[in-house]
Amino acid sequence: MNLKGYSGILSFPTQTGRVFSREISDRVRVISCLTRSPNIVTSESTEESIESLAGNRIRKAVNATSRDALILVWGTIKDVISAVEEIKIRAKEAIMGVPSETRQAMIDGTNGFERILPGPSRMYPDTDLPPLEISSERIDNLSKNVPEKLWIREKKYRKIGIPEHLITKIASSPKAELFEFIIRKLGIKPILAVRIMFEKTTEWKRAGLRVENITPDMWKDFFKQAAQYPALSEAADIIFINVLSGEQSDLMDEIHNYIAEKISDKTLEDLINKAIKSKINKNVSEEIIHKQIMGKMMQKVRGKIPGKIVNEQIWVAMRKQEA
Repeated sequence: MNLKGYSGILSFPTQTGRVFSREISDRVRVISCLTRSPNIVTSESTEESIESLAGNRIRKAVNATSRDALILVWGTIKDVISAVEEIKIRAKEAIMGVPSETRQAMIDGTNGFERILPGPSRMYPDTDLPPLEISSERIDNLSKNVPEKLWIREKKYRKIGIPEHLITKIASSPKAELFEFIIRKLGIKPILAVRIMFEKTTEWKRAGLRVENITPDMWKDFFKQAAQYPALSEAADIIFINVLSGEQSDLMDEIHNYIAEKISDKTLEDLINKAIKSKINKNVSEEIIHKQIMGKMMQKVRGKIPGKIVNEQIWVAMRKQEA
């Protein structure tokens, strides 16, 4: 660049050990992101200068006289174009006076350009720092870890029958990926997983329990066991409440308390018959008797035998009693 009539200005001292060309260098560094030092060479540099490189040929090429000052700047095409414009701006500002800008204090007691004072049109990101180059490789790596889009999840959850009022809640939840792992990899029915992971946790939280203490591994451990022992899911409420309240310190210990105790078909039949005999009352309907017996039985076998099986066996036993 040829700054007409600028001879002597670039080497004019502004602070101890600093000359005006440093102001231009700082502007180029911050605004145009040419951060490697040196980022400019001038015709008045005290060390290597344009004159020592090819001064006469350069002056001739840009029609510079001895009254003009030269600045050489280099970099990528976009950065150099930006730097040229910034040098022009700073050179004009010097003619008008001291520009409005924020300065940074240096360890040697001097100061340097930090940023232009913000106005109503200040733009972000932070103007104090040059932007970082984002490579295509970094974008590709980040893309691999980007969560699935919310609207895609919502469409998918709607298709598998998730209740409408819970779709967005689950799709936007940090547990969404874990939820999908549980229903896809462990084979748990979506509605069952929703009821335990989202509806029950809301109840537990309202009861003052610290549901945030349930880790992803704890969910996986529970549902892995529930996939093998379906009845276990019916005891989820009791199991997690015991663990969260401190009555049981370890989740797997609590689970083993349920799956370790086997109840044979014969034992179940005896328990049902005993319950039926204690509930025979001709003054109430058969449905009420069944409901009473079902409640009593589930207190004993919840988490050990699926409620569906208990329900069926009670009806069978009641029919036999009538016969």
